[in-house]
Amino acid sequence: MLVSFPKYQKILVAMDQADQIEIRGHYKTLSKLKSDKEKAEYSKQLAQRCHSRAKEMMHIISQIGQPTFENIGIDGAKAVSVLTLHSFKNIMKQMLGIYNAMLLNENTDFYMRAIPPLTDKLMILEEKLQYYGTNWNTTNNGEFYLIPIKDFSNVNQRRAQFGMEPVKKPVVLSIGQNKHPLGTGDATETDQKPMTDEEYLEFTQFYKEAMI
Repeated sequence: MLVSFPKYQKILVAMDQADQIEIRGHYKTLSKLKSDKEKAEYSKQLAQRCHSRAKEMMHIISQIGQPTFENIGIDGAKAVSVLTLHSFKNIMKQMLGIYNAMLLNENTDFYMRAIPPLTDKLMILEEKLQYYGTNWNTTNNGEFYLIPIKDFSNVNQRRAQFGMEPVKKPVVLSIGQNKHPLGTGDATETDQKPMTDEEYLEFTQFYKEAMI
């Protein structure tokens, strides 16, 4: 597929790959660090690099206008989605505004599946219920729970509008994997649990404020 901005497509894909490698290695490195101070500093440095990549991404968006498939290809558009989710709140809001404007204008030439997880992440950061059920968390014992969803009974209908499967229970993976894949069992209302203050702080600490 020919794209209008192949140079930027290549840069975005490379940044996404670097981002994923660092995220996957993050938990392995944390497990080797002994003190809480070392762990906090390491996590802060990772967040700063993620935010730096997102800042460069926004510069690219300012040059190309919109993150469409035509402009940067499917892989470039997906890269924008991932880089946005690992950014800080201000950039998330800007990108969600861009996505929603495209959707409102009935433009389907973009990665529409970026909208549900981005919407949910922002709602959680604003201490609201998520809407599409894209975020799970773990307790200190490593047990998964679904961060509470607004209007749970209709969540799968909302997901279907973006071509997404019903909410599934995640599969437990070893530390350092890229993500937890969908399981075979459907999530239920009883899978939901409000985050404790400590869990909320850990979940949101590197997203609420710009760190660069």
